[in-house]
Amino acid sequence: YVFKKHYLVAEYFITAPTDVTPEKFYSYSKHIQANLIWRALFLERSPVSEACRGVITTLQAMGMQEHVQSRNLEEIRKVYA
Repeated sequence: YVFKKHYLVAEYFITAPTDVTPEKFYSYSKHIQANLIWRALFLERSPVSEACRGVITTLQAMGMQEHVQSRNLEEIRKVYA
């Protein structure tokens, strides 16, 4: 998962709800972890960080401009399926 990079996880915890402890976060499936990171860092936070811009640039370079523009994580996942 592109969204499971350690720096994105660390960034997520800066603004994570207090009830989502590291232990709780890591008990979730990778799918749910990616959902939390996507929502917190790519949908709810503006402007996006340098780390997030790197992910966006990578996805665009892979031909997923449309999915990035629409912020559609499920479509992005289909490319990796």
